[in-house]
Amino acid sequence: MVRPATILVSLATALSGFIIIAVAHSRDTACQLRLGAYVDQSLSVSCQNIVSAYFVGFTLVVGGLLALALALMLMTRREGITKMSAPSTHAPVATRHVI
Repeated sequence: MVRPATILVSLATALSGFIIIAVAHSRDTACQLRLGAYVDQSLSVSCQNIVSAYFVGFTLVVGGLLALALALMLMTRREGITKMSAPSTHAPVATRHVI
């Protein structure tokens, strides 16, 4: 139950980071178009906060992908351990080939 929840949360975190980056990119494009002719004028508050929005977006994407990778690595490691520790139902090789 914990593994699917962890995977879902990490994917949601990465997706929210992608959404924040997309919104910041569209806002950046609008600011660049608006300020192209007005180089000496002051920037609006929404245009000044674009760098922080990019930083938050990239941080969420990287954090979500790292959490996803960690969850998948732990999931495969646990499956490998349970396969190794499970008792074998097959007969040993020496008893199968009796003459």
